[in-house]
Parts: sequence; structure tokens; C-alpha cells
Amino acid sequence: MQDDQTNQPSGQSGNASAPASGGATQEGSISKGEGNKFLVEVDQNICIGAASCVALASKVFQLNSENKAYVVDPKGDSDEEIIQAAKSCPTNAIKLVNKETGKIEYP
Repeated sequence: MQDDQTNQPSGQSGNASAPASGGATQEGSISKGEGNKFLVEVDQNICIGAASCVALASKVFQLNSENKAYVVDPKGDSDEEIIQAAKSCPTNAIKLVNKETGKIEYP
């Protein structure tokens, strides 16, 4: 079975807790990472594991062992793919914050 960090508190080790390519982290139930344009966050408390985000931006999002989405590499897919993935989430568990303005761009 693959080791999965997404349910571990911040600071504990796991193979995807801070990938070199994306700087994704896990803080409680929020998985986040800083992409090119956006700070990408997934609230795992409201994620239902629909996996539409994974289908649309599989380099950014993956599902953990509890079928909750988490950020793998926030720079892995294009900004447009990330936007479409966020919009596809049926529970709006994905939040996109513009890094330059600090404005929440989605939802």
C-alpha cells in the first residue's frame, strides 16, 4: 500500500507532504499549494471524493486513501485546467486565491 500523507498533521512525514516540484502541504483538513497564479486549497471536510478535479487536473489533484482530494503539485497543470477542476467540484471544496491580489477567484 502506498504511504499517504494527507491525513497526517502538518510536520509529520509522508511521501507527498511537501513535493519538491509544488510545495504542497497539509494543515489539518486543508491541503494546499502555491501554483503559478493561484494558492490552491482543498477543504477535505467537505470533499466527497467525486474525483472530477483529478480527471481534469491529475497533476495537481489526487485522492487519498479516504477518497478525499489533496494537492500534489499546484504547478502541474495549467491555470485554466485548475480553474475547470475547481468549478467541477460538486461541493466547492476547492478554493483558488489569486497570489497577486489575495482575492478569492473561486468559489
